[in-house]
Amino acid sequence: MASLRHPNVVLFMGACYEKQHLAIVTEFMPNGTLHSVLHDADVDLDWSLRMRMLRDICCGMAFLHSNRPPILHRDLKSPNILVDADFRLKVSDFGLTVLKDTVKGAQIVLF
Repeated sequence: MASLRHPNVVLFMGACYEKQHLAIVTEFMPNGTLHSVLHDADVDLDWSLRMRMLRDICCGMAFLHSNRPPILHRDLKSPNILVDADFRLKVSDFGLTVLKDTVKGAQIVLF
């Protein structure tokens, strides 16, 4: 995960394991999740912003799928999309992610 660099994939910065507690350190996303933004009555999302958000998600997923081997997220939903200060979206939460072995069709679980 540390080698993934794309503007629409959350930046993994490190991990910490202490007494059976795992912490994952990522870049700070001040606007929280897409789910919270969509359900916030104070946030005005015009159609051009909505289309840019959709493009951000598509670009992030296309990047993951274009890796060799492809990375399959398997849990794409609004709580797993993070929103930065400029309302740019980034795919996150790779808990169910697998690498797809394109030759044999096998799946290798990352976490």
